[in-house]
Amino acid sequence: MGLETKFKERDLDIPKHRQELISAMKLDLTNDRNVLAIFYGGSIGNQNTDLYSDIDLRIVIKDEVFEEYRINKKQRAKN
Repeated sequence: MGLETKFKERDLDIPKHRQELISAMKLDLTNDRNVLAIFYGGSIGNQNTDLYSDIDLRIVIKDEVFEEYRINKKQRAKN
């Protein structure tokens, strides 16, 4: 039967907004010399997304900056 929502028209824009977020994150993270790699888990990583898929982002950083990144992860998300 599927999920019924009164916001169906609004929800159809979710993939577009998700892609905008992915593009912004990629730009931010690929310009950071402390980031060694980024990859996606979950449905995006498996290339099996649906309308409501979230973004499971994995970031590999240099050991010497790990603690700084961990402490500031909420601030970094605002980028």
